[in-house]
Amino acid sequence: MVAFRDGTVQRENKKWEWHRRSGSITGLLRSCRTVYSEAIGILYTKNILQVRQARTIVEFPLVMRHHRLATIRKLHLDTRLSPNWDIEHWSINKWNGALHVVKTYMQGLQHFRVSFGVTHEGAAVHDEELVALIRNLSYVKHVRDFVIEFHWWREVDELLVRVGRPPEGFPFRVEVHDILDQPGRPW
Repeated sequence: MVAFRDGTVQRENKKWEWHRRSGSITGLLRSCRTVYSEAIGILYTKNILQVRQARTIVEFPLVMRHHRLATIRKLHLDTRLSPNWDIEHWSINKWNGALHVVKTYMQGLQHFRVSFGVTHEGAAVHDEELVALIRNLSYVKHVRDFVIEFHWWREVDELLVRVGRPPEGFPFRVEVHDILDQPGRPW
């Protein structure tokens, strides 16, 4: 599987280009069916799958076997916003599609981190969009360690009040960091 900068993913061509793949863990997995069958679980259960766009998650079921999606344990959606941020990236439908994939196919997910950061130019993020997005993130309830983090200072309490606290509470915790602060990952 190849993930591109624009968020799209596609299956790799079966014809291998060994000179481009030397040292790749996927090369080892493709070298022998026995090695693959014994080791593929490690790829999904022991690594953090990090993506930049919700669109990438939406396309996972198209390029990955569904039972493999269920073995993913750690997912980090790390989004950077800028003044040039295209509304295409902020499409609530794309985010809802990504959340549908997480809820439907990733039942083994144990750690889910959604990070919002800004580029050095700053970002004009409309609270209405964040409120809608966070409200929809509230429906992901099966993940035991679920974090939403902001890498720019903002008043989160007011934002969460606008989201509307569910009776059972939010299924996530919220962290706010200075734009330059990169917290250590507990996982």
